[in-house]
Amino acid sequence: MSSVLQILSFASYLSALLPILVCLCIKRLRKEIFVQSFTTIILIIALVSFALDSIGLYLVIHAIPTWLIINIYFGLFFILVFYLYVKIYNRKIIISIAILFITFYIVNLNWLQGPHQLNSATVYLGSFLLIFYIIIILNKISSELSVVDYFDYPLYWVSMGMVLYLGSNLYPFLFNNFLIKLSAMNNQQANWLFHNSMNIVKNSLLTVALWKQCKSIHSSIIF
Repeated sequence: MSSVLQILSFASYLSALLPILVCLCIKRLRKEIFVQSFTTIILIIALVSFALDSIGLYLVIHAIPTWLIINIYFGLFFILVFYLYVKIYNRKIIISIAILFITFYIVNLNWLQGPHQLNSATVYLGSFLLIFYIIIILNKISSELSVVDYFDYPLYWVSMGMVLYLGSNLYPFLFNNFLIKLSAMNNQQANWLFHNSMNIVKNSLLTVALWKQCKSIHSSIIF
C-alpha cells in the first residue's frame, strides 16, 4: 500500500471519531441533545463509518479485496441518510422510491454485480437519488423556514457534507484513471484513496453540524 493511501486511510479512519468526540466532550450534550433524533442519527452514521473503515483499513493493509465492505457501507449509508431527511420531508412517493432502491441494492449485491466488485450501478443511482432529495429539502427549508444565517443551521452543514461526499461517487472512474496514471495504483486503491479524501471532508462537516447543534440548543433553529 502506498504511503499516500496509508496516510489518508488512517486519517479517514480517525476522522469518523470527530463527531463522536464532540458528543462525548460536551457535557450538556449528554443531557439535552443526545436524545434528539438528529444528533442520534449523525452519531450512528459516524459509528457505522468508523466500524466499516476499521475493517476496510485492515483489509487494505493486508491487500485483501474490500469491495464487499464498500458495498455494505453504501447501503447502510443510504438508509441512514434517507431516514435523517425523511423526518423533514415525508411523502409516499419518496418512501416508495427509497424502498425500490433498497430492493435493487439487495438484488444487485447478491445476483447482478455481486459482492466482490464495486456495485457501481447502486452507487450511481443511490448517490443521484439522495443528492436530488437533499436539494428538494434545502429548497423547501429556504422557502418555509426563517433562518437568519444558514451557517448557523446544523442541517446546512450536514447537507453540504452529504452532497460533496455523494457527488464524488458520481465520478469515480474519471478520478480512478487519473490516480492510476499518477501513482501506478490499482483500481481498488484508487477508489479507497478518493473515498478516504471525501470521507474526511464529510466527517469534518458532520462535526461542524453537531457543534452548531450544541450552540443552537436554546434557539429556534435546532435541526
